Amino acid sequence: MDVSGEFWKLSAVELAVLIRERKALCVEIMESVLDRIAAHNGELYAIVLVCGGTALQDAR
Repeated sequence: MDVSGEFWKLSAVELAVLIRERKALCVEIMESVLDRIAAHNGELYAIVLVCGGTALQDAR
């Protein structure tokens, strides 16, 4: 499965498989999600508080 950094498109089950098989790092997945939020939240206002620093720290 090649997602080229578009991990935000995958389900939690698919992400778990990639992590378990060491095909993706948690920090890569979190960066993908945070990039997606940054790109679209200004239009959608779907997320009120983004704790990106904490999320990346936890992913490491």
